[in-house]
Amino acid sequence: IQALKVRQQVALTRCTFVKLVNTRFVNQLQQAFQTLNHHLFQKVPTLSSRVTGAIHYFQRVYEEAKKYHHELQRLIKQEMERNEYAAHLANPEFIFFLASALATFPIFGAWMFLSSWFSR
Repeated sequence: IQALKVRQQVALTRCTFVKLVNTRFVNQLQQAFQTLNHHLFQKVPTLSSRVTGAIHYFQRVYEEAKKYHHELQRLIKQEMERNEYAAHLANPEFIFFLASALATFPIFGAWMFLSSWFSR
């Protein structure tokens, strides 16, 4: 498990765009949690357990999404390298965007379908 985590960290540091997104998002997320912690927990202590539960839930969701995104990136890279025409496009940035598109387009498509269906 440690070797897998080290490999993921090395893979993240190779791609400068992924490294930038990861550091920016994580830093902003931590800063938002600190601000939320300061304003809610010190002023309204009854909400602290619910907010803490929600924060931990969203952190777990983020970690799971990141894990599956890395798995999807590995799968895309393997399949692209097997195809002689797509092998030339198999750079880390393209694989990152393709995995992101494959993960988000079905969600946005379902959202648009359901929002148009229920807005009648």
